[in-house]
Amino acid sequence: YDGSINSVLKITDVSYVFEKDVSWLKITFSGEKIDGRSSTYDMITYKLYDSDGYLVDSSNVYLSSLSVGDKFKDDSITIYDVVPGENYTIQFTEYR
Repeated sequence: YDGSINSVLKITDVSYVFEKDVSWLKITFSGEKIDGRSSTYDMITYKLYDSDGYLVDSSNVYLSSLSVGDKFKDDSITIYDVVPGENYTIQFTEYR
């Protein structure tokens, strides 16, 4: 790995659905690849924090075969055992 950035992804929208009966949170985000080289997949890292700043969940999201200018939408983030009434913050960063 040479330390260069493979892609620049701009997230333009984030939404969520909370299912109270099963206590899960489904997060959907969308955006566009604005720079970088073509590759088999691009990755975004996310971290979800509760209102006290504790890390609740983190992982990577893999986006397949994006070229510059391609728009994307992903709904693969599902967090289980969330607390009703709690405020959560999601942070997206480049994969490192």
